[in-house]
Order: sequence, then C-alpha cells, then structure tokens
Amino acid sequence: MYFVFFIVVIQTMMLNLFMAVVIEGFASANKEHTGAVTAEMMNMLVTHWMDYDPDASGWINVKDLIFLVFEVKEPLG
Repeated sequence: MYFVFFIVVIQTMMLNLFMAVVIEGFASANKEHTGAVTAEMMNMLVTHWMDYDPDASGWINVKDLIFLVFEVKEPLG
C-alpha cells in the first residue's frame, strides 16, 4: 500500500514539474519573440521610403538609405 501510494505521489509531482518547465519555457520564448516593431513604426518607414523611392522600384541609393535610417525612429533607425 505504501509503495503504490509513494509511486503515485512521485509520478504526480514529476508530471507537475515537467509541465511547469514546459509552460515556463513557452512563456519565456513567447516574450522573446513578441518583437519591438509595431505596425505604426512600419507604416512610418514605408512613408519615408516612398519619399526616396517615388517610382516604387523597391530600390534606393546607399546615400538615401543613410538619410532614411536617420529619419526613422528607434528601433528601425
């Protein structure tokens, strides 16, 4: 009786410990991958990009890229 009770209790504790580790790992990974760039920041970048690429070719000069980086706010600039 004692042996069966001991095994059940230990298995329950180990299962809870395992689940806690998995959930904690998932929560910390979710925090790391939330990203610091919002949609508003991306819209601001696109707006500034359109100033340097009026033909919408998708390419700008390196000199213009330097100015673009200085114009946009953190974390994009």
